[in-house]
Amino acid sequence: FPMQASSELQTPSHGSNKVSSSKNSDSRKNCRKRRKLSGIKRISATTRERSRIEHLNCAFITLRSRIPTQPSDVKLTKVETLRLAMSYMM
Repeated sequence: FPMQASSELQTPSHGSNKVSSSKNSDSRKNCRKRRKLSGIKRISATTRERSRIEHLNCAFITLRSRIPTQPSDVKLTKVETLRLAMSYMM
């Protein structure tokens, strides 16, 4: 009896593993399909991202112009700009 019970327990678990692994692969395929955008949506997202980066760069240019630096003609990196702005405010 003990052998029979253990083999019965193993059989359903193997079957459920197969089902769950196929469910996992199906859900992965569905996730991939959801992530992929159509051509028009991708172009729209790209345009929004370009606009966002452009606004961010304009903000850095404005911040650079407001921070006193030596020499004034040197262009600071974004990290340098943020660090100088923090130290200037404190």
